[in-house]
Amino acid sequence: AKVVAVEFVKPRWCKLEANIKLQGHEAYIDLILGDGVMVGKENAGRFDRVLVDAPCSSESGFLANHPRSYGYWSLKTVKECQSKQKQLLGAGVHALKKNGILVYSTCTFSPEENEEVVSWALEKFKQQIVLEPIQFPLPGARPGLAAWQGKKLGTDLSFTKRILPNEFLEAFYIARFRKIME
Repeated sequence: AKVVAVEFVKPRWCKLEANIKLQGHEAYIDLILGDGVMVGKENAGRFDRVLVDAPCSSESGFLANHPRSYGYWSLKTVKECQSKQKQLLGAGVHALKKNGILVYSTCTFSPEENEEVVSWALEKFKQQIVLEPIQFPLPGARPGLAAWQGKKLGTDLSFTKRILPNEFLEAFYIARFRKIME
């Protein structure tokens, strides 16, 4: 199997490249410095699996005693992240083959960046994708929210998982989609 890894931010791309070389996996991974949205659009129906590890407001990294860890945060940041997440998720659906699996993840608590994005995708691509249950025994795993701020997001959102922070993990959110038609 061949892996195509896409990173938009040059310093992160360099770290990823170094890690790939350190592990000796250069032959198995095509590393692209570029926009994941464009890569997804240019590769319609090409991939069996897609991971959208979306850029987010990173609320799981906030440290109460370290204001610099959350000083950048604002509602505007959340909305900007949500917009980019929708673009990346849409491109991921486009790049996926029929019966392929797409995993969407963030490291934030924000329902605007998690369940609202997943709910948006289910509506936008309602003839193409479905959510599938995620089955893994992690401490702190909770089902995704079915409603947020008075807005119903759908009962299928219980298939997604919110992972609460613990001594081993930072918080994150994860959803698993299957593409059912082109």
